[in-house]
Amino acid sequence: MQLLQSVLASICLALLLVSSVAASAAEARKKISDADLQKAVVEYNKEVSDKDDEVVCKNEAVTGSRKKVRICKTRATIKEEREEARKLRNRKSGAADGRSGGSGVQ
Repeated sequence: MQLLQSVLASICLALLLVSSVAASAAEARKKISDADLQKAVVEYNKEVSDKDDEVVCKNEAVTGSRKKVRICKTRATIKEEREEARKLRNRKSGAADGRSGGSGVQ
């Protein structure tokens, strides 16, 4: 039974990785329906014990297009991306103010 759960979790993770690649999102959507993807996410999230390992899916706009694609990421990945964006904003705002990147030397 545990082997079956492990295999199921691996398959779900593989489906999620395939579907989250933005460059091939259109092709992945042809292969995996939204309903199947949602089922895979639900099954995968049942197997993880840490909230940060749960997968969250949302529709995101493609730059330069009105089209939206379904992107799935773990909560940990989302947190990391937000932190990196925050750091980048802080560095840019510091440079705009004439401050150096936090070294204390001007």
